[in-house]
Amino acid sequence: MELLNGSLSVVMHVFIAALLLVYLPISLVWRLLRWVLVRPFLKEDMTGKVVLITGASSGIGEQLAYEYAKRGASMALAARRERALETVSAKARELGAPDVLVIAADISNPSEANRVVQATIGRFGQRNRQLSLLHRMP
Repeated sequence: MELLNGSLSVVMHVFIAALLLVYLPISLVWRLLRWVLVRPFLKEDMTGKVVLITGASSGIGEQLAYEYAKRGASMALAARRERALETVSAKARELGAPDVLVIAADISNPSEANRVVQATIGRFGQRNRQLSLLHRMP
């Protein structure tokens, strides 16, 4: 009985796939396949966008800053260690970031986190309509 159910399931899946391929326009199938298979591997152009990265003085936050700099994003970098942030900021500018704001803050404190967001909006809010916020816990 289980073998019959398994066989019927396979037949139904193949029948439905064939039916969809016949009735869906080829361009729609192509766009769907491209969206599923190709899109995840394309690098997004971040020119004109702003990224706020916390924990940017080292580790994952630092590497995120470099990747977004290569893609042309402006960024606000926040962490507790200002000297390390300045180093990351300089390298990000070398890699292509047009504008980098350095904010020394401990975002585990809500008032500090609010200050970081307000400083970012104050610097980039009027020029850029899209503000992408990335948060990395300390």
